[in-house]
Amino acid sequence: MHSCSRTTLSTGLKRKGTPRLVSSVLHEDYPGKFVTPAPKEIICLVQGKVGVHVSYSTAFREKRLAVSDVRGCLEESYGIFIFVHVKEGFQAMRKVIIVDSTFLKTKYGGALVFATAQDPAHHHYPIAFAVIDGEKEDSWTWFFNTLKTIIPDSKELRDEVAAKFREIAVIYTVAEFEVQYQDFRMSYPKAAAYLDEFAEVKKWAKCYFPGLKYNIDTSNVLESMNAVFKDARKYALLPMIDAIVKKFAEWFNKHRKEAVAGTYTQKLVPFVENLIHKRCEVACKLPVTELNTFQLEYIVIGRDGKTCVVDLRHKSCSCRYFDLDKYPCVHAIAAAMNLLQQEGRTAEVSDLYDLCTKYYLVELWILGYVRRIYLVPHKSEWTVPTDEQEFQEQGDMSSQDEGGSEDESDCVGSQDEGGSEDEGDGVDSQDEH
Repeated sequence: MHSCSRTTLSTGLKRKGTPRLVSSVLHEDYPGKFVTPAPKEIICLVQGKVGVHVSYSTAFREKRLAVSDVRGCLEESYGIFIFVHVKEGFQAMRKVIIVDSTFLKTKYGGALVFATAQDPAHHHYPIAFAVIDGEKEDSWTWFFNTLKTIIPDSKELRDEVAAKFREIAVIYTVAEFEVQYQDFRMSYPKAAAYLDEFAEVKKWAKCYFPGLKYNIDTSNVLESMNAVFKDARKYALLPMIDAIVKKFAEWFNKHRKEAVAGTYTQKLVPFVENLIHKRCEVACKLPVTELNTFQLEYIVIGRDGKTCVVDLRHKSCSCRYFDLDKYPCVHAIAAAMNLLQQEGRTAEVSDLYDLCTKYYLVELWILGYVRRIYLVPHKSEWTVPTDEQEFQEQGDMSSQDEGGSEDESDCVGSQDEGGSEDEGDGVDSQDEH
């Protein structure tokens, strides 16, 4: 349909598009989406649909405004704290919480903070994430205080140098650690001096860690999370949060199906079940000597010739694998096999499953994903607490008193001028926790 008026044709003047005209075209062609064409493509789109020319700056500004109309302005999203419904689910997780942050690639900067756990099948288990204005003491204090409202404190709670550091950090026994760390100290004296001065050994060495760290590698978990959301960090804040929550929803649905896919006879999560099965093949060939029948203590000689003392009653072995991982090592399995073959044995250990922590049971794995993650509605449907509304109103009044409101274009997040269509798949729907 030809839309040019006779006046325009006769005078030869070019009509120029208003910002709102551009925004309305985008809402019509890309309803509810925050991934829209690049500014140059928007210019052609508006020209083709309504026959109006718009400048590059107008197209770029209204590209961001369209996002703001759907998801709110950028400043509103700092200090956002989002958590998945983990009160029931976290009960099924090993009590290790991994917290780290990564810088945002938006106009106003800031940082994205993750708090995650790891389910017994070694999947990411998101607990909470937040957007803060930077890695400052006040921001970290706010994050951890808010995190404690949903997860209270608990007692359970790349180069050659780095590769060697990771290797010694996961050693199970103090004796072996001291030998390996001495070698590390001689080979890399500057790295060792740094660790001695700035990092307590109990904070990075598994054998000295005072709590229960199980077999979770905290650094690898966060590096993986940062890689997953590498592209999302380039979005404006609220679209970025939508992308993160959408991914969490996908994970929950996927792992929920995995958790219920096993047979009714399967008691342990597949990872631990398969590992114990492999260890049984070795354990059945190890020599076992009974030390104390009543205390369930045994001596087991491993394939490496080392002698280990196993205490089945306290679920402990001198190799320390049993103590830290909380499922039986090959020596404990050998001792348990010896016990289970005896007549009139104690009822404390009826099978190998009794030697595993409850966090590796399938029934708790299922509990971790019993809750669902729902879509976030349009901001017009949000329920904002009264005190928050009053706070925003006071802020608006203060801004007007100081010299008027900000330019509308400053209230939205920036994206690369080249557009975000090449940065990965867009998110068409928004998810809630």
